[in-house]
Amino acid sequence: MGFGDPNEPKGDDIGSSWQFAREMTQKMTTVMPLLKEVSMIRQWAGLYNVSPDAQPILGEHPQVRGFYMAIGFSGHGFMLAPVASKLIAELILEGKTFLPIDKLDIGRFERGELILEPSVV
Repeated sequence: MGFGDPNEPKGDDIGSSWQFAREMTQKMTTVMPLLKEVSMIRQWAGLYNVSPDAQPILGEHPQVRGFYMAIGFSGHGFMLAPVASKLIAELILEGKTFLPIDKLDIGRFERGELILEPSVV
């Protein structure tokens, strides 16, 4: 279960605190009281990467041949990792993918072809 502190200043600090863990524990046990019986032994934090249009960037970098990207999942990386990794593996090994990914290339930002999804959470 994860949650970000809305008061945390934006930046690249991925540290966490026991104070935040206590606050999160209170929220989690409110939603799932059964968790009161569970002990927390560690916590960790990570960056939440977001692309300009909140859509993933998939494909080979146009200026660095052989450098493939699967980034900018905007919080959906865990869910999309299986298919994204399959697509990138296919692209590297076969030069094509079973699903079209051309609209997810990094060049879309320079071309002004952002994928605007009104339902992205």
